[in-house]
Amino acid sequence: MNQLLSIRTVARRLSMVVGAILFSAGLSFAASPTLAEEATVSGTVKLDPALAAKITPSSVMFIFAKAEGGMPMPVAALRQPTNAFPLTFTLDQSMAMMPTYSLAHVDQVKVVARISAIGDAIAHSGDLEGSVGPVKVGANGLEITIDRVLP
Repeated sequence: MNQLLSIRTVARRLSMVVGAILFSAGLSFAASPTLAEEATVSGTVKLDPALAAKITPSSVMFIFAKAEGGMPMPVAALRQPTNAFPLTFTLDQSMAMMPTYSLAHVDQVKVVARISAIGDAIAHSGDLEGSVGPVKVGANGLEITIDRVLP
């Protein structure tokens, strides 16, 4: 079945290709201001009370968005202390790990909140996690409950 791509989708894909070329050449890249203004996801992270005892003073929370069906690297990430729940968050263009792969370059994301006892962004057995998605970039009012322990 033939699918027509929206102008926004084509623009995002083209900006990713151009951005990758510029990045590999050592040049800077910024997404179009129109796309960047809309490129956010926001919401609240809650903690299941049954898991509260597993948080230590050295625990760190990472909130990140990964492109649905895209590369495994997050398109935006935020590091937060774990001393207060519920916690509100906003992920935006400025939180990209690579300027050529950000919220402005994707349509849908999975948003994950993970608490690491050792402060490592990479998932480990025993980390606490919750997620929501896929959601459209631009979504707000998301609710994530950290409700599971990674095996």
